[in-house]
Amino acid sequence: MSAKKATIITVSAILAFVLITVGIGSVGADGKSALPKDGYGISAQLQ
Repeated sequence: MSAKKATIITVSAILAFVLITVGIGSVGADGKSALPKDGYGISAQLQ
């Protein structure tokens, strides 16, 4: 049970981090203003 709970907490933390990162990227506060309007800074950087 504890392992399943830890997995849920980890997934929630990752999702929260992604949402925060996308939110920062959408306003261009991270300094990378190449694609500030789509809000998908992570996928744009990977490409």
